Amino acid sequence: MFKHPITKKTSELDGMKRINLTLKKNQQYLQKVQQQLPKNLANHCIHVVFNKNKLTLYTDSSIWASKLLYQRIQIIDAISKSFCEPVQSLSVRVVNEQLKLTIKKPIKPSAQTINNFALSTIHTSQKNDVLNTALNKLIKVLKG
Repeated sequence: MFKHPITKKTSELDGMKRINLTLKKNQQYLQKVQQQLPKNLANHCIHVVFNKNKLTLYTDSSIWASKLLYQRIQIIDAISKSFCEPVQSLSVRVVNEQLKLTIKKPIKPSAQTINNFALSTIHTSQKNDVLNTALNKLIKVLKG
């Protein structure tokens, strides 16, 4: 009936566990790369991703990216020897300023919308209504 029965046990390395292990492994790669580089160059290595024998190194500017490319052989050798995994290629990418996390403020409704909302709650007949009290609190927060 079913190709894969529901009672089939899934691997322990599913979901968040797999993601967490991958992030820890990438952090170890980053630390190893930073150990092999001069301090001023290592400070500009932001993140490393190792996937399918390809190492991608993220930096914060194109100047540092070109300097990191000169260290390509040294980086590949360090990762290959330390983790016993062959590295076929190394690419360096620049993290754009626009990609950095920015905190977005929520969109507040206009004053007219808040007033219309307030008028609709005034016309309700029950003043002890739980919903009415909650809406009045919301209106106070939006106005303030």
